[in-house]
Amino acid sequence: MLTAAELDHLAGLAHLELTPDQKQSLLPQLNDIIGFIGQLQKIPTDQIDITSEVTGLSNVGHDDLTKDCLPQKLALENAIDSTRGYVRVPAIFNDDDHS
Repeated sequence: MLTAAELDHLAGLAHLELTPDQKQSLLPQLNDIIGFIGQLQKIPTDQIDITSEVTGLSNVGHDDLTKDCLPQKLALENAIDSTRGYVRVPAIFNDDDHS
């Protein structure tokens, strides 16, 4: 059984801020899930073959084929902004993100 203190600890690890109502709702749900996992652990599987994949396929790949693509000039004409032959997009990182 998961306790309220353990739920608080898990929420902290996941950086979740749960309201008291959410905690009250989640605790029995999580305990039900844990109980179900306990039932699954009781299933005898020692006679079952280990299966890592079920398709029977191995090393399926495709040849790399080149295809005609959109000419650079046309692609850049459709871009909102471009610089020196490249599509220019807004920055998504701040200088603080790289510390």
